[in-house]
Amino acid sequence: AATFILAGFVLREAGTSSSSPSVDPSSHLSETLQQCQALSRVDPRPELDIYGGVDELSPTPSGRLWLATRAGHTYHADDLTADWFEGSLLLDEGELMSVSHSIDRITFFTDEIGFASGYLSTEEYGPEDKIFRTEDGGRTWHAVDFGDSEWIYDVFSSENGEAWMGGSEGSFLYTNDFGRTWNKRSSPFKSMRTNVIYMENSNLGIVGALDNGIKVTRNNGRRWKKIPTPLDQGRYSPP
Repeated sequence: AATFILAGFVLREAGTSSSSPSVDPSSHLSETLQQCQALSRVDPRPELDIYGGVDELSPTPSGRLWLATRAGHTYHADDLTADWFEGSLLLDEGELMSVSHSIDRITFFTDEIGFASGYLSTEEYGPEDKIFRTEDGGRTWHAVDFGDSEWIYDVFSSENGEAWMGGSEGSFLYTNDFGRTWNKRSSPFKSMRTNVIYMENSNLGIVGALDNGIKVTRNNGRRWKKIPTPLDQGRYSPP
């Protein structure tokens, strides 16, 4: 037998108690009772508070989901309908403590191998030149120095272990060993930030920056050529 309390009245399902009157299925009271029954079937799982702003939803190849926050916290779930759990990468605790800790994304090559990037350091007043890498699906992480102090704005990766990063110093960084080591290629923008990267294959790609900048490379960042932007082509009018 189900009992509901609404606006001070105790309602029971019809026929559940000999001392309570039946409810006409066509009455408004019956509709209200049905609504109360629906409300009583809310999701009983507890809510998970997300600490910090989130920029991206980071999936693995099999569809597992990760969130990383600007406050240095991570969260993961097996899929969109599964429970969420706090991850082990917490940049304000323990040996991974980071004074500069904005995790903007987690990039996965496989379900096991990936790295977190953003604005990351491992020492007070030190350079923001780190990513945090995992080889066991996010159970453990370790810092990797990519050789440049900057905020990483974008990452493009492939499942064969290649990845490209760009950021606040206008750099173009490349790995072909699943993020273990990084090489700095020629900077596409000398005085602008690298905001967006897209690679068609290991050699051909384009990058974009603020201030109407788009460049293309055909040799994996060794040389760059400016190409006309949509604004240059008159595709739209500036605001």
